[in-house]
Amino acid sequence: MRLSLLSFAMINALASMNTIADERQDHKSQNIEKITVWGTTVKSTSIYLGNEDIANKQADHLSDLLRSIPGVEVGGTHSLNQRINIRGFSDTSLQITLDGAIQNANMYHHVGNLLINPNILKSVDLQVGSNSVVYGGLNGTVEFETKDVADLLMGDEKFGGRVEANYQSNAAVAGSIIGYSQLTDNIDFLGYFNYANRDNIDDGDGHKAIGNDGASHNLMAKLGYDFNEQNRIKLTYDSYKDDGDYNPRPDLGALGNQSISATKTQPTQYLRDTFTLSYELNLGNNLNLRATAFNSKTELSRDNEATRVRPPQVSTIYSRTGENINSGLRVRARSEFSGDNLQQRITYGFEYNKTQTEQITTLNNNVVNEQSSLVGFYIEDRIEFGALAVTPGLRKNNYQRDFDSGINRDWDELVTALGIEVQVNNNVTVTANSTGLFEAPPMGEIFSGAGESIVVKDGLEPATGRNNEVGIKFSSQEMFDDNILSVSVKRFQTQIENYFETVSDRKTGVSTIGNIKDEITLDGWEASILYQQSNLETLITYSATDSDTALGEPNREFGHRFGLGFKYYLEKYNVVLNWNSLFVLDEKDNISEPLNNKQGYNVHNMSMNWRPQTLEQLEVTFGVDNLLDKLYVSHASRTGAFDHPVFGHVVLNDYEAGRNIKLSLAYNF
Repeated sequence: MRLSLLSFAMINALASMNTIADERQDHKSQNIEKITVWGTTVKSTSIYLGNEDIANKQADHLSDLLRSIPGVEVGGTHSLNQRINIRGFSDTSLQITLDGAIQNANMYHHVGNLLINPNILKSVDLQVGSNSVVYGGLNGTVEFETKDVADLLMGDEKFGGRVEANYQSNAAVAGSIIGYSQLTDNIDFLGYFNYANRDNIDDGDGHKAIGNDGASHNLMAKLGYDFNEQNRIKLTYDSYKDDGDYNPRPDLGALGNQSISATKTQPTQYLRDTFTLSYELNLGNNLNLRATAFNSKTELSRDNEATRVRPPQVSTIYSRTGENINSGLRVRARSEFSGDNLQQRITYGFEYNKTQTEQITTLNNNVVNEQSSLVGFYIEDRIEFGALAVTPGLRKNNYQRDFDSGINRDWDELVTALGIEVQVNNNVTVTANSTGLFEAPPMGEIFSGAGESIVVKDGLEPATGRNNEVGIKFSSQEMFDDNILSVSVKRFQTQIENYFETVSDRKTGVSTIGNIKDEITLDGWEASILYQQSNLETLITYSATDSDTALGEPNREFGHRFGLGFKYYLEKYNVVLNWNSLFVLDEKDNISEPLNNKQGYNVHNMSMNWRPQTLEQLEVTFGVDNLLDKLYVSHASRTGAFDHPVFGHVVLNDYEAGRNIKLSLAYNF
């Protein structure tokens, strides 16, 4: 794909919308601001909002938070199948953290690897593409942070809480309760519980998606202690459980599951337990440090049915469990220095993550184990000389992998980066970045025990490459007092060498992992326009990603996307109105099979948030997702169809939910 700046300016009239954080509206009362805090702040390197962040309401799925961010998509409609996709690559090629704890896993190709409850999130920091050695993902990083006591208490308050109830017409109910307190001058505590009960959803054609009937629970507790104003420690326990009678292949739509397994569902449990112990040191500009020790365990288990092929056809029920444990330590520090003509901001630290996997099948009492460890040291120095800023970076990675077969391998890689930023004037900034890439050979798929019979090709290497980006940003904040215009245009090209390919022999059951010969190239654009005038805010964005390969993750690329959205604040009635539209063009898949071409779609959502002036502790939110009841499939979800030698014609389309009317009531105390 090749687009000129002129052609971009023409197509940029449409884009995707997220609502803007409410902090800048000084006319709101303290109680109103307290309620607003419950929104999730989203920051992304692919969007430029000046001093603003993005805040989303009624986030029931990660797609509610992230889907309209340029370069980002969330595939999968099932609760077990939340898959973050950045520029065509899913979370196995990204670094995902929750309160500093690494969440990466390779559980099962029919489910996602993340169990994240959007309701309790304070912030999401998206590094779209790799533009800094501070972050370790091949094609991006997503850092989730949950709410703290300090985020919720206002002024001299010592305790508070919130209860919330949610109803969705298609088809779920949910509720949550949270309590938090500054127990003493030095000790604070937060307790949170969320429950959601889901039924089988209807798609835009009214077809019911069997196999979605289940429930999820999220329990979280935080205990913090301040030694003094500079030193703080915090212990967090976060437990998430999702269980129900689910499809054996949750990433497929209803038709696909019915083709392969009729209407059978299987009792399934997906669990995550995360412990983190964090330490924060704040010495001002001299040193700001955060260290996090973590242990995060993810477990997928279900009851399976094995039927003997030859008569007599006897069925046997057996259980299969896959477990992934990430444990380690992450330290990130920042120091700032300034002189007469020079300013420096140095970011440095290290990461250690040990991954242990185990798969157990009771049918044959088989156990598969694998283990790996990754150590990374990095330093990045932003040096400002007046209008010019140069940011060199260096990262050293060491990866060790113990295969189930007994083979042990290790790899070292030095990654370099360089960023340049020129402030042309008070309104215009030009940027350029080049960052080295690294991804270690992946662990075997856990739930299916894929690591048991894997053969490692001689000369297996980690994936490497570079991500290059150039961009321009404009802000009118120095030009107009009342109206604000922020514009960003970014062009990127990512080249990846030695990406991985696993080839399976169906007859022997043996899989071989090696590197593909061809280089993967991603080309694309990401842009945003924010316009603020009085009580009206308009956000326009555009993104496109094209790849030149039919192998690996880029098959989930989502091509050209536009959108348009508005937010309007009715100050007299204490009402906030939101409208979001997303337009996605047809996408020709890299696979030659014509049935796999992805159809374009447009979807529209609206919401209204009301805080009665006579009872400011109450918050009422009404919304309608997929307002026009469209039948569509996200381009990051399973799409298309194929002819299977056993099951016949299989339709993969994982259709999104049809029209969904949502109502939530929350009371803050």
